[in-house]
Amino acid sequence: MQQGAVFLASPSFKFARDFDLNLEPGDSPSGAELGVAAANQGAKADEGLSPEQLLRRFKYEIRLSLPDPLEGYYELFREYVSSRLNSAGISRKIMHSTLPIALATSTTNKFSRVGRIVSPPGSSLTSYANLHLRYRKLLVYMNHWHGLTLRDCTVDLTKKHSLHVGLFKWIHEAVVPPQPGSTSMFPIVAGASVTWKDVGEFKDLQKELITYLSQERTHEEVVKTTLSLGRQYQAMNEGEKSVILFKMNYLQ
Repeated sequence: MQQGAVFLASPSFKFARDFDLNLEPGDSPSGAELGVAAANQGAKADEGLSPEQLLRRFKYEIRLSLPDPLEGYYELFREYVSSRLNSAGISRKIMHSTLPIALATSTTNKFSRVGRIVSPPGSSLTSYANLHLRYRKLLVYMNHWHGLTLRDCTVDLTKKHSLHVGLFKWIHEAVVPPQPGSTSMFPIVAGASVTWKDVGEFKDLQKELITYLSQERTHEEVVKTTLSLGRQYQAMNEGEKSVILFKMNYLQ
């Protein structure tokens, strides 16, 4: 297993059940501090290399774990997506015009449809197992790269914690929108004759996640997605006065 900036923690399904989405990073420092502190230690062999260069050298292993807050987001993804998948059939799919996602007939209510990510070229429904494996892989890459990025940033540790946990909360809320009426990546839409016109517009982050999750990705493709999401997240924080110094080292 790679040492240094790979963040290790013991996954806990119980923690996911108790995970408080409204909890500030500073209120529960164990997981966030684990990730940032591990990155702050660094490895002398890494000196002189950018976070992007180090990410390209990253060796992913399925057994790599995440700090507890991030593990909690992953477990919430599993539970949320599972509830969607269990209520969607495989027939009468209505494909999205530009994205690998379809509205499938609900198995629990014939008068509603459920959003399901599909895998090209045959547009078969992507399995729950593949969705959660691909999502977890992306979180591990994001955690690794962002920890390396924060290690070199000239902001205080509290700000690093906030930025690190905030990144994964932002990704999670693209899957499970916190606002009622917001478009979910896995929408459930009532109506016997419903079409994609009845579903709200996906955000850019949602579009990228849907595309990423639709098929198995190479190392370089996961790196590309990781850096793309990182740039989007940075753009969200550009207006913060406390991030001025942070931007000097971010995504360099």
